[in-house]
Order: sequence, then C-alpha cells, then structure tokens
Amino acid sequence: MTAFASIASVSSFDVAALTGFYALISSEEGVPVQWLQGELTALFERPRSQIDINDYRLSKNAWKKLADEVVPISKWIHFMEIGSGRIRFSLDNKVPDAWLWHEGAQDPIGIEMTIAQARERFHLAKELISKKRGRGFIGVNDDAPQEAFDAKMAQPRVAYATTGPLSAIGAGIKRCLANKNKAKYKGFTLLIEAPLLTLPRDRWSAIKGELAAEAVASPFQEIFVVSNASDIPWAFQIK
Repeated sequence: MTAFASIASVSSFDVAALTGFYALISSEEGVPVQWLQGELTALFERPRSQIDINDYRLSKNAWKKLADEVVPISKWIHFMEIGSGRIRFSLDNKVPDAWLWHEGAQDPIGIEMTIAQARERFHLAKELISKKRGRGFIGVNDDAPQEAFDAKMAQPRVAYATTGPLSAIGAGIKRCLANKNKAKYKGFTLLIEAPLLTLPRDRWSAIKGELAAEAVASPFQEIFVVSNASDIPWAFQIK
C-alpha cells in the first residue's frame, strides 16, 4: 500500500520524522492499525537526541501528542489484540482524540485519551532527567498546589505501602472520570493511562470495584485503565 510506505527508514527519530508520522496518522483516511503498530516500533528503534528523549518523557513540545495520545492508544490496541482495521488521530482539540474502524465496520469507534496523575508524572520525569535516577511514586494529586509537589520532591526517596498508591492513583483515576463526565463523549471509549507499574498487577483488583461503581454514570460506552508500562501492554476495564 504505497500511501502508507514506511517513514521509519530515517536515520534518527527526530522532530522531522515525527512531523511526517503525525501527518500520516491524522490524514483524512487514517492509517491501517497494523501499519501504525509496526511504524511506531520501528521509529522508536531509531536513535533520538537527548533533548527529544527528555521532551518525550516530559510530554512537551512536538512530542506531547505522541506521549499523551498516540503511544497510550497504541498500547491499548496491542492489549486488545486488534490487528486489523484503520485508525485516525485528531492531534488537535477536537473530540475525540482518535477514530478506530474495526475491519469490515462502517462506523468508527471514538476514542478519548486522558492521563491520571499527569503532574506527578511530569515531576518524576524531571527528577529522572536531572539526577539520572528517579522514584516511582510520590502520591500528590493533580489538583494539589505546586508547593505540595516541590515539598514532596525535596524529600528523600522512601518506601511505600500498597495502600498509598491504591488510594492516590485511584483518586487520580476518579478525577479523570469526573473531568470527562460530559455529554459530548456519549458512546465513545475512554482510555485512562495511569502509573500502574507502581504496584504488581494483582494489587489493582482491590480498587476495580469502586472504580467501576464510579464509572457507571459516565457517558462513555467503555472505559479502560491503561498501564504506563513501556514493554508489555496491560489494561483493565471498568465499564
């Protein structure tokens, strides 16, 4: 399919390659799902400058849409074992963030993407970049004042019990549900990326019930919590 020839033959994955990738996945006809997954894998195998790596980790500049929308949706597609069909990303402020056409389906599924504990993720990434080592959890909610993040990051790394991440990250997921509780999302699929790597997979079953109860009133048809794992995609459904 010549219209979707690979751009991943470039020598490095830089902003120019990213811009070309964005142009294809946001085109009117979208791209085949299989092409998207293969292209992403190939692009990330290319060298990247330290500045681009840092911008991706911080979800800023040209790399923000890749980090906040494209890669998490790709992880969910992999987890759901969707190997065919077509997808188009909006890459703007329009609703939803992506449209997915299953193989043979006339009507697409609207996919909306959001991030739980996004500010915490930013501060943890900053620490990783500056100190070359980071921590996995600080337990500060996104609506906390900046002073709370500054104070927490100034403290030394400490061990944490299971209850801490379950409570803080669970609250972050609920905040995402509340923020997206709008009629314009009716019938879409909501994906919430959360720092699930903080705990072993089986620990999250402790809050699935309360998250599902919180999701009942949501206008979305389906809701999944997607792990931030970079290697093996994993998610669990709460609606």
